[in-house]
Amino acid sequence: VAAPSLAASPIGAVKPGVLRVVVAPAQGEGPGASGTAFKVGPGLYVTNRHVIALASHEGYQVWLVPSTPGARPEPAEVRAQTAKDLALLHADDIPGPALRFAAGAPEAGSGVVALGYPGEMDAVLGRSKLSEAAQPDVTVGALINSAVAHREDVGDVFELVHSASLWPGNSGGPLLDKCGRVLGVNTWVHTSQEFAQQNIAIAARDVQAFLEANSVTSQVDGRVCNEGVLAGGEAPGPAAPHSQVSPALHGRGEGGLDGFVLLLMAGLGGCAFAGGAIYWANQRQRKRVEASSKSAPW
Repeated sequence: VAAPSLAASPIGAVKPGVLRVVVAPAQGEGPGASGTAFKVGPGLYVTNRHVIALASHEGYQVWLVPSTPGARPEPAEVRAQTAKDLALLHADDIPGPALRFAAGAPEAGSGVVALGYPGEMDAVLGRSKLSEAAQPDVTVGALINSAVAHREDVGDVFELVHSASLWPGNSGGPLLDKCGRVLGVNTWVHTSQEFAQQNIAIAARDVQAFLEANSVTSQVDGRVCNEGVLAGGEAPGPAAPHSQVSPALHGRGEGGLDGFVLLLMAGLGGCAFAGGAIYWANQRQRKRVEASSKSAPW
C-alpha cells in the first residue's frame, strides 16, 4: 500500500497558510528581523508583536514570503498589535488556506506540531535568500501543561507549555494539533541550567480574543481529533468572542519589491533575526533566550 502524500496529510494541507515574515530596510543595508506568520482570513495574518517590532522605525518594510515555489514576497502593513505579543498583518491575499482553530483547550499529553522558519534550519539547509519561497519546518512533541500566567505589564496570558522544539525564527508560527488546527502561537522558550528547555505558545483563546477585538472572526473546528483524523463533534464555525484587546496601529513603510530582493540576495548576516521563541521572560524568574542569531550579511 502506497504511503499517503504529504499534501494529503492534515499538516501538509495547512502548510501553504504558513509564511515567513521578514522586516527589512526599504533601501540600503541594516539590521533586519525574521519570523513566522499564519493566515487567518483573506489577506490577514497573525504573528508575534516582537517579530515586527522593527517596522515601527522609519524606512522599514514588512514582507510576507509565501511557501509556494516561484511566488513573490508581498508587502504587508501592521493592522493591529497588542502588549500580549500578538500582531495582525494585512497584505494582498496570498493563496493558501486560512487556518482553523481547535475548540477548547487541549489535554496535557496530546500531540502537537510546530510550523515555522527558524534561522538554524536556514543555515542547515543552505537557504541563503529569505526572499525565496520555502516550506515551513516541522517539529513535533506533546503538550506538557497549560496555565494562565500573570504578567505585570500585560495582565493574564493563557500559555501552553510543550515539547515541540523551537528556535529563533519560529516566533509567530502556529502550534497545531495533529489535525492541523491552531492551538496557539509559538512565542518564547524557557531555559535554565536546572531544567530542559520548555517551549511556550500563547493559547488560541487569547489569539481569538485579539482577532475578535479587531473585527476578525476566527474559524473554529470543534470536531474530535483522533491521531490526525477528525470525527464527530461540532461542524466548523466562527469563534465566540472573548475578552477585548486594545490594539496599537501603525502604517507600513515605503519601498518596493526590487529593493527587498536585492537586500536579501546579498546573503544572511550582519543582522539580528528577531522572532525566535521568546518574549515575556522575567529575568528574576527565567533566563530569556534572545531571539537573534548572527551570521554573514543578508
